[in-house]
Amino acid sequence: MMCNELSNPLYSSIIARKLAIVHHLNVPINKEPTWLPETMEQWLKQIRKIPLNMEQMSTIEQELIRFDYENEIIKLFRILNECESPVVFSNHFIERMFDYSNPEWPHYFAYMDRFPAIDNDKRLFIREYLKQCSELNHNTLGPLDNEEHLFKEIDLFALASHLLWTLWSINNARTSKISFGYLVRII
Repeated sequence: MMCNELSNPLYSSIIARKLAIVHHLNVPINKEPTWLPETMEQWLKQIRKIPLNMEQMSTIEQELIRFDYENEIIKLFRILNECESPVVFSNHFIERMFDYSNPEWPHYFAYMDRFPAIDNDKRLFIREYLKQCSELNHNTLGPLDNEEHLFKEIDLFALASHLLWTLWSINNARTSKISFGYLVRII
């Protein structure tokens, strides 16, 4: 599937329904939300080991390495904990903005206008997701299974996704052998 196909209403509906099924699977795995904070912590530790070499680093890279991510992560998880989010699917909407088929540097195209506001795209996705959840729960939904809560979740977890991929980019700019515009400013 191509990134631009994620906004196709038919595909988006199918993805929403399949995601609801995955979220309702009863499988013997750890369901505690530890991956995100542990991964951010791990990548941040790696960033803090990068020596600041002013002659070999761009200004943006120096600023990114010096940034106070520790406090941002604390603030982020304070906000996310208040959201009481049982599921996360904001990355579905973020991935719409990027096309990784560019053979030229930086090896992706960024389309910032593809992230939907509270509009028909998000509403369709959420409604299909909730419809499938209701069917899986014998036509019953929990107190957090409503459109407004999921709109809020999408927007809040978009912040988490942006911070996660910022940390990933800083690390990969220094460690990866793959030619990719990890630190290219897209705004």
